[in-house]
Amino acid sequence: MSLTITFIYLLIIFSMLPYIEILPLGTDSQPNALLIALFLFPFCCKWKMNRNLIGLLLLALMGFLLLFISPLNFNSIRSFMNYFTLFFVAYVTFFALQRMGGIPYKLFKGIIYTWFIVGTIQLLIYPDFMSFLTPRGDSELTMKSGRGIVCLAPEPTFYGLTCLIFGIIAYLNFRKMPDIKKIYAIIAIQLFIYSRSSLVIFLLMATGGFYLLLVIFSKKKYFLRVLVGCMIVGMIGIGLINHYSENISSNRFGMLLLILLENPENFLILDASVNERFIHVFFPLYGFVEHLGLPHGYGMFPDFMERCMNAEG
Repeated sequence: MSLTITFIYLLIIFSMLPYIEILPLGTDSQPNALLIALFLFPFCCKWKMNRNLIGLLLLALMGFLLLFISPLNFNSIRSFMNYFTLFFVAYVTFFALQRMGGIPYKLFKGIIYTWFIVGTIQLLIYPDFMSFLTPRGDSELTMKSGRGIVCLAPEPTFYGLTCLIFGIIAYLNFRKMPDIKKIYAIIAIQLFIYSRSSLVIFLLMATGGFYLLLVIFSKKKYFLRVLVGCMIVGMIGIGLINHYSENISSNRFGMLLLILLENPENFLILDASVNERFIHVFFPLYGFVEHLGLPHGYGMFPDFMERCMNAEG
């Protein structure tokens, strides 16, 4: 195996194990894939741009311009590098996978099994297994709080999102493989049982709902039939949730689902994690409108939030 092919394998591995800490930076964002991409750039890239990457290039250029209106410190450099990494790693990976003929299926399966084995050991035997590889992974602490394990990620939500991305990769690239159903099952077990990420489960429910609406409106002659079926399934689901509320509330997702059904108006207030994620979605959009579409700069979100709270007070 040539040195270039070896580094392409490393690029794939670090891209699918993005939280493994080699350099002691103390951050969730690890530069391993970026460093490998920088090495590979002279050997497997061409001076041309795939049109699907133009959006990421523009994002990286805008991220660079933001440095000129931001305080120059470690956090602002790290924020810019996140935008640059999105483009550059995707750019190098595009040419690297062309050379490889795509992601090697055996390598992909090996990475899925690695996540699964580490997750199984953390869940059933030793919660801190391999936790030294990630910046702040602590499965024992998250399990005590009613959440899932972290596996090779900093927290269960990151674990769940990684499994979701693995599922998308598996479907787009390997859905015709004879044993792909087993891979789907292993990914689903990690997503729903190991990570138990409420965010990812709600995300799947929302996207499933949107997809169902598209199906309904694309087949108008079945509209009423499908709509009535959805209502019946929904009512049965709500009835089962209320009947088994004590058992459901023993895990975090079930607890959030009960809060949503019983106190929908207080859903964002009663759970700190949901509240925090809502704040990080709503207020950037609010700031975008309030600032007439102009950026505030890196590291300015706490100051913006303080102004909002003071104005409200």
